[in-house]
Amino acid sequence: MGRQANASAANAIAIGLASTAQAASTIAFGDSNTVAAAAGTGSIAGGHNSQVKGGTGAVALGEGRPSLATARWRSAIRTSAMAPAP
Repeated sequence: MGRQANASAANAIAIGLASTAQAASTIAFGDSNTVAAAAGTGSIAGGHNSQVKGGTGAVALGEGRPSLATARWRSAIRTSAMAPAP
């Protein structure tokens, strides 16, 4: 929903300008956010220019936030309020 939004996997949701949800059961919302095909189910990217590149249940929220959940830390949460930009 939104200009250039694309939910290309089963049960994926993309809302907002150029947001893409490429993995099953994931959500991308806001402006130019991406949940990559390598991300696992339950992953969320939101805000502006945030990206989830992998990991089950990974979350990237805020301005330009990267996230990658690992087996050791399953929910990698990065927000603008919690951590400075890399």
